[in-house]
Amino acid sequence: MKSTKLIYVAVVVLAVIGAVYFYSVPATKESEPYKEFLSSGRDFLKDGNYEEARVSFEQALELNKDDTLIYIGLYNANLGLNDYEAAKTAILGALDIVNHIGVYWINLAELEWQKLDSPEINVRAVYLAGIEATKRAADVGNRIDVHTNYSAYLAAIEDYAGAIEQLGIAKELNPDRADIYDGEIEWLKGRN
Repeated sequence: MKSTKLIYVAVVVLAVIGAVYFYSVPATKESEPYKEFLSSGRDFLKDGNYEEARVSFEQALELNKDDTLIYIGLYNANLGLNDYEAAKTAILGALDIVNHIGVYWINLAELEWQKLDSPEINVRAVYLAGIEATKRAADVGNRIDVHTNYSAYLAAIEDYAGAIEQLGIAKELNPDRADIYDGEIEWLKGRN
């Protein structure tokens, strides 16, 4: 009787492990071409072959529309080609999938500001949306990065009070770096 229960438990455990494995491993047929296109796109990016990279990432995207790495690859390839509208579309694609990654918001804001020459209100709106979205992130570093980058943008457009406010929030989120934030805040106060 004891050995029957042990066999039953072993069968159940193996069935659970098998089910987890089956549902967690993607089908090889679909994943291999996608990985090949993603890998070749990265290689082309490293070599500065932006057009070839874009083609590879677009081919990967046809097979898998749910991987942010494809969109980030497209973003970088389009930046290399100076196709800033396409870069914006790509980074927005990544944000549609995962919107709590601070660096995606920072990339979008910097693109709007430095490459698309968007009005200040648009750049501010991107940073504020990024701040809101990263509040749900488990990693507080995502939030800090958006606040500190927003602070740098505000300082660049001479909104020193706003820059100080953003550094104050970053300081609250990461008091271990208070001395660094305090130094930057003091410098900004001198500019104000």
